[in-house]
Amino acid sequence: MIKLDVGKDIYTVLSSNSAITQTIFPVQYEEDAPMPYVTYERTNTNYVRTKDFIKTKEHTIDLRIYTETYNEGISLAEEAVNTLLDYDYSSTDIKSVELVTTSEDWNVCYIQNITILIQYK
Repeated sequence: MIKLDVGKDIYTVLSSNSAITQTIFPVQYEEDAPMPYVTYERTNTNYVRTKDFIKTKEHTIDLRIYTETYNEGISLAEEAVNTLLDYDYSSTDIKSVELVTTSEDWNVCYIQNITILIQYK
């Protein structure tokens, strides 16, 4: 069965880190939200079958971290990535989390873009 509510898992993991205290939004931030804040969005879902008929569900997730200063953005991006990669997923259906890519941008504020791949059992 395909799991599309991967955002709930992302929110749970990110909000478990007290250093990431800003507001976390699915897809789009609220218009008047104070910085810093994080958005997450499922951008791809694959249902993979191997030659041994093992099924794997993969989700690509884009995180965006919006901050007023560059250094704050880098710090929060590192916290988010380390939290996602180091979290204890043993009590979840998550098999693995991998960092795919990172980039940065500017559009009225500093934006750190992070793409991760989550595989479910």
